[in-house]
Amino acid sequence: MHVTDRGKVVAEIRSAAAAKDREEAILNELAAEGLVTRGHGRFKDFEPIPIRRRVLVSRWIIDERR
Repeated sequence: MHVTDRGKVVAEIRSAAAAKDREEAILNELAAEGLVTRGHGRFKDFEPIPIRRRVLVSRWIIDERR
């Protein structure tokens, strides 16, 4: 199904399964051309950077302008 605005197609509505298959096909094509590298597996676990102290963004901006 196409969504139009004054006769011009602005969106396409399709099933989620078809969208996933198309996305996979596009990524495989880009990988074959060497434009992207497909990942595999999971991200390694990581430790978040600890926050030293809480600072309001507004306070930080004011301090930076001085």
